[in-house]
Amino acid sequence: MSIETAHQLGVDRYNVRKPDRVRVLLATQMRVAGRPDIAVDVRNISARGFMADAPLGMVIGSDVMLYLPGIGWSLASVRWSVGNRFGGRFSDSIDLRTFWRANPPRLVAATDEMRRTG
Repeated sequence: MSIETAHQLGVDRYNVRKPDRVRVLLATQMRVAGRPDIAVDVRNISARGFMADAPLGMVIGSDVMLYLPGIGWSLASVRWSVGNRFGGRFSDSIDLRTFWRANPPRLVAATDEMRRTG
C-alpha cells in the first residue's frame, strides 16, 4: 500500500457552509465492497468528511473505507459524485488533531500542486 504524507494547502476561509475544511493533497487507499483497494487523492478534509479524486466514478450512497495515516481505516458514505471527483461523509467524526500529529502538514506552493496534478 502506497501512502503519502498529507500536504496542507490552506484553509477554505471563504467557504461559509463548511468553514472547518482544510485543503490537502494526500495520496491514500480506499476500499469499496467487492473491489480491490483503490488509489485516491484526498483534496480536502474536515472532521466530518472529505473530497477526493478516484480513477473511477463513485456511486452516491456507497459505503467506503478510507485509510487516513494516524487514524486508520474510517467508514464513510459517498454523498456526491461528479466525474472522478466525489465527496464522502464519515460515519463517526475523526479527530483532526490526531491526524495532524501523525502527519505534520508541509505547506506546498500552488505551483507545486499544479505540477503534481498535471
